[in-house]
Amino acid sequence: MKILRIGASAKVHPAVREFASLAAEPRATVEELEAAYHEPQVVARPASESTIKSSAKRVFDYCIVDEASQITLPVCLGPIRMARVFVLVGDHYQLPPLVQNREAQEGGLDVSCSNCCLIAARTRWQRFGISIA
Repeated sequence: MKILRIGASAKVHPAVREFASLAAEPRATVEELEAAYHEPQVVARPASESTIKSSAKRVFDYCIVDEASQITLPVCLGPIRMARVFVLVGDHYQLPPLVQNREAQEGGLDVSCSNCCLIAARTRWQRFGISIA
């Protein structure tokens, strides 16, 4: 299985490096660059790196968002729009996203992606008279 890791090379554990192609590795041709981004079955990257134009053409089967309770919805939209199915992983009792701008907080941007989805699910099911915790 081919794995591409996008992001800071220094943050990739040495034991994992042998299994992954790093996006930061230089490529000799445009074709090699395109192949490096389009051939791997798994692409691992921080949510903030999701706007890379070359990979924006891809549609993935799944997007797994780890620490979804610490990521805001706008940050999460990039990766999840590129997948048919997305899975949010995280404990909503953990620390919320760090949003320091007062206007952003007042506008609701300090709510995590997982909590946004949970609120939407509760609202939807309540229409049918079903209560979820």
